[in-house]
Amino acid sequence: MIEVYDNFLPTEFSDELLQLHTNCEFSWFLHKSTINVGVIDENAVDSPQLCHTFFNLDNQINSPYFDDVIRILDYLPKNRRELFRIKSNLNLNYTNYSVHNYQPRHKDMNIDNHNSLLYYINDSDGDTLFFKDDTIVKKVAPKKNRAVYFNSSIEHAGSNPIKSPTRIVINFIFKNVE
Repeated sequence: MIEVYDNFLPTEFSDELLQLHTNCEFSWFLHKSTINVGVIDENAVDSPQLCHTFFNLDNQINSPYFDDVIRILDYLPKNRRELFRIKSNLNLNYTNYSVHNYQPRHKDMNIDNHNSLLYYINDSDGDTLFFKDDTIVKKVAPKKNRAVYFNSSIEHAGSNPIKSPTRIVINFIFKNVE
């Protein structure tokens, strides 16, 4: 299950999120790599990225902007969720990166009962790739106000932009509670 939603949020809300993420008051933190553990193959290139964690793995709110982003989940059909993590990633152009490259493949969770939502803040290149048995089965281009909903156990990888200066995405990981 990989569902893509265009025009996911009302335009005004989408614009507010772009302004938030590109405001000089918004704190970004440098991470030396895109993920801690992932599959490195001949096309995978790990690169630094900037991150902002809203809700961390210790089940704690970690940002004064948490209330601004948690509302995004209200636009999904199921409303009761157990949060695991909310984090924004900002990827920049990376020297010698090509259209065949992507970040290390990974799963957000290794169990089937969690879901992920990627929300694209801005228009950019740098597709998100979804894999099955080492084969790309779906590519999703970053587009402002696009969301991708999928099971967290699906292997995927982001890509750095080549033509655009930045690629900004919010990553939610949660468990739906019936």
